[in-house]
Amino acid sequence: MYTLMEDPVMLPTSKTSIDRSTIRSHLLSDPNDPFNRAPLKIEDVVPDTELKARIEAFKAEKKGKRLAEANLMDTTPG
Repeated sequence: MYTLMEDPVMLPTSKTSIDRSTIRSHLLSDPNDPFNRAPLKIEDVVPDTELKARIEAFKAEKKGKRLAEANLMDTTPG
């Protein structure tokens, strides 16, 4: 099982993309970037708009396929 990011952000020093909720939880116990140990505050993270758009496109594609499959399986008259 996997979980898609809902609000991807980029960490400024390691240039790693991570979900905002994940890094926020991490920063509660450790004030450093988990990938390079540089000091980090939640205010320093940058929204990763490109990745967010790709995630939204992926979700829309999967939803479209599910709807198409449901329509193919629908055997009710009409």
